[in-house]
Amino acid sequence: MAITLPLFGCSNVDVKKEIIENALNQKYGEEFVLDRIGGDLSEPPNDTNKGYAYSLKYPNRLFEVQINKNKNEVIDNYLDVLASLKQEIEIKKLLANYDVDIKCRVGSYWYPPINVDTNIAPNEYLNLDKNIDCIAFLIVPTTSDKSTATNDLKVTISKNKDRINNKIMFRVVFIDDVNKLEIEKKMERFTSLADFYSECEDEYSEYATEKIKPFE
Repeated sequence: MAITLPLFGCSNVDVKKEIIENALNQKYGEEFVLDRIGGDLSEPPNDTNKGYAYSLKYPNRLFEVQINKNKNEVIDNYLDVLASLKQEIEIKKLLANYDVDIKCRVGSYWYPPINVDTNIAPNEYLNLDKNIDCIAFLIVPTTSDKSTATNDLKVTISKNKDRINNKIMFRVVFIDDVNKLEIEKKMERFTSLADFYSECEDEYSEYATEKIKPFE
């Protein structure tokens, strides 16, 4: 998603911060903070800086932003954050009878489609583009029996396939109370679908059981 802005003159980092935050505020009607910004990107689109921002409504959910070399265009994937949060709510409703927390990441390997209403339904958002997917980690206490809990979740998810978008992949993760808060915070800070999946797979493999793919 892109928005074109007027140029300002001042020091480089401060100007970029102001432009990005103003662009996001203008686009979404919320207050945003630029967490950090890096150097030039070598991959397309060239002549841009990539940074990370968050909404004051969801301070634990970082998302990517890019600003071009001329400082007059900002691209972001905040819509992925909103879609992820909505999808978590829907899955929690589906699994309301279980002692389970949900961490989702909706996204593609680039930026979301442009001109999308922020009020779009989560499943409708997933269907906007073939490259948009969703990974849902189902976080279960280690006090539960792994085999029973996993099987119960699989049965419930399979029985409700008509309410679940076929792009969602579920992953059951058993985490003890000591590590749960720290791990959930880390999960929230991943800024892309690829990072969320690969890092969670690597870092939490000792906690994980099988994947649940109800449509296979």
